[in-house]
Parts: sequence; structure tokens; C-alpha cells
Amino acid sequence: MNLSPELQQEIEQISISLGISPEQFILETLIDKISSLKQQSVSSITISTEYTQQNPHLQNKDGILVIETATLDQINFDEILEEIHKIL
Repeated sequence: MNLSPELQQEIEQISISLGISPEQFILETLIDKISSLKQQSVSSITISTEYTQQNPHLQNKDGILVIETATLDQINFDEILEEIHKIL
């Protein structure tokens, strides 16, 4: 790996304080990060799947939450904007 001298120095200082080699510190840090990212991914999929199962008008398409609605022809966006302007 090509690490900057500054990063190499930080790794050496931290690994010395932990009593391990710089290589062991890098390995453990990478393992922790990969594990964390995998857990986040699984949690995200689980939450999304549970939520869409409870709300059938929602779908998960390629990681994007899609809401199925009726056509928007019935919505008067001018009225909505007027109401927002009144509030502001």
C-alpha cells in the first residue's frame, strides 16, 4: 500500500500505543470497517423490506424506495403553493 508519510506516522504511533505492529493495526481496522459496513447494509435491507411489507403501496426498486400513488392530475399545485406562501 502506498500511504502518505503522515498517515504512516499516525499508524505507527497508534499501533505502538496499542502494543501491536502497524500491519496488525491496519488489518484489524480494515476488518472492523468491513464488518461495520456489512452490518449497515443488512440493517438497511431489513428495515426497508419490513417497511415495504407493512405498506404495500411502497416498493423497493434497486435500493430506492418508490411510493405508488394515484395520478397527480387531481392535485392543484397552485393551491398548495399558495398555502405555503401564507405560512411563510
